[in-house]
Amino acid sequence: MKRDLWLLFFLALLSAGFLMNPDAAAAGAGDRNGSESCIMQIRVTRAQNPFREWDAGSSRSGNPGSIVQAADLTAESFDAVPFLARYAVRGAMLMGIRKTTREPVVSGKYFTPLARVDATRIRPGQRTEIGKILDLSPFPLTLRDIALFLLESQVIATYWHVESAICLAREEDAAGVYSASFRGIHKYYTNQYNEETLAFMVSVDRKTGTVTLVGGP
Repeated sequence: MKRDLWLLFFLALLSAGFLMNPDAAAAGAGDRNGSESCIMQIRVTRAQNPFREWDAGSSRSGNPGSIVQAADLTAESFDAVPFLARYAVRGAMLMGIRKTTREPVVSGKYFTPLARVDATRIRPGQRTEIGKILDLSPFPLTLRDIALFLLESQVIATYWHVESAICLAREEDAAGVYSASFRGIHKYYTNQYNEETLAFMVSVDRKTGTVTLVGGP
């Protein structure tokens, strides 16, 4: 009961604008993790979780390792996810919400089915395969875009209850593998406000298209 009250109180403060703005939060996250600067900063929130409705109605869907199906995302069968519009490929969405069930689904043109993974619990050095990009050669988005899409679509979970503030700290592209290293914090409530650090990497094998989550130090 106390946990629920704290969460409701935090969400009220968030909606009223009493908490720090996203840029300040992400910048602070970089500072707390020893990063002098960020290539870019993002904030991932519970309010923008495409899986929120689906998870609430399915006992199977919210667990790490559960599968995000891939399909032909036609406008007749799928609703767009507005805050993911910047990741559209020539007007075609990378994720849609199935109208009949409210299940989030990724584009079968660009992805295999994807495993939902949890960056808050992955151990340093642990590797978890997410899935594959089907065709890298003509892909109109950058691999940075794909890594950010996986975070903002919340295929990669980066918080428990409320939100995360994440800094893209480093990118490498060598030996046929692209990697993006992220650091930040996620915020949650028990009987009090808590913050925990995040450190992880998203890698893409350019030959196979395999996307992997790797635990950071």
